[in-house]
Amino acid sequence: MGVSQRRRATENASEGKAPRFASDQSLLRISQDSDLGGLAVAISRQILQHGVASVRGMGSNSTRMMVRIGIVMPTVLREVFDWRDDRLQVALFPEMEIGEIDTDIKSVRTNYEFIEPHVLPQEQERVTYKVGRSTHVGKLAGAIAARVEEHVPVEIVSFTAAPINQAMKAIMTAQDRLNRKRSMRKQLTLGFLPFLRNAYSEHWQKEVNETVLQVISV
Repeated sequence: MGVSQRRRATENASEGKAPRFASDQSLLRISQDSDLGGLAVAISRQILQHGVASVRGMGSNSTRMMVRIGIVMPTVLREVFDWRDDRLQVALFPEMEIGEIDTDIKSVRTNYEFIEPHVLPQEQERVTYKVGRSTHVGKLAGAIAARVEEHVPVEIVSFTAAPINQAMKAIMTAQDRLNRKRSMRKQLTLGFLPFLRNAYSEHWQKEVNETVLQVISV
């Protein structure tokens, strides 16, 4: 990757705090049959060129793939595009496009954007919520919103892929509730940094990779 691309991506990441959105012409579409590697490369190329890439998907399988792409993107950026700028991270900002927040997700537009690193000190208080298939979206959203208002870091953890859909709905619902309360004040945008972490599962009685969504607000 050329120096001009590196500079453009870095400048785009620092232009403002609120996420930007790609035009509909450059919107990528995702389905459960999409090639994860190919999409990760396409999204990485767009984010390097424009500072943001947007993907639209329908259904829970698509939302889970969006998160998986976010997890592998640092590797793709490093190995395919030789991107080695530790000053930036890729965050995901989901937004509802079709359907009601309290019902099944029918269409979600997720915006991938460079942000400055969110590194939490080891001693800083944080709250971890474990999500499952039966997790009540409204209750989880209320808990997330409360912690965001208190400026307490939040992590959402899942041992399997299925509950990721519940987690994303909860984040979008929390954002909606927070902004309804804020009224004329500056609106918040909630997103997350996805990554894998090794942990012991009581259910499986072994070490497994848990999916972690570190909630961020801008």
